[in-house]
Amino acid sequence: MSDEISNLFDGDDAEFEQAILDLDKSLMTLKQRYSQVKQDLQQQVQLKEQLETVVQEWRTHQQPELEKEIIDLRDQIQELSVALESALLSSQDFQRLFWKGLKQGLLNEVFWQVIRFGGLGIVIGWLLKSYTH
Repeated sequence: MSDEISNLFDGDDAEFEQAILDLDKSLMTLKQRYSQVKQDLQQQVQLKEQLETVVQEWRTHQQPELEKEIIDLRDQIQELSVALESALLSSQDFQRLFWKGLKQGLLNEVFWQVIRFGGLGIVIGWLLKSYTH
């Protein structure tokens, strides 16, 4: 048992230190992303509240300036929504999920659809050809 533990520490220290540095970097990136998501969520809530206020004011006084402000607020809320959705997944996570979904779902389904309908098309073609002669 003690030999196993000592073998763990006899290995390359540089590799272990690099793994710790990579982990630390990933943790810092995660903390930054979390902080940004929290800020964006707070800003989104504030913009929605501001939008409700402006819409109520626009209902009583339909002025072009208020319409422009409503459009601007909706655009800002939409931009924040997109930023929040994209911030939840890193590009590496997105790529991994994309390829996994493509492999498991789409390619699997497409493959069987091609086999099913391609084979059916060949059979129908042979039948039509045999009836025309």
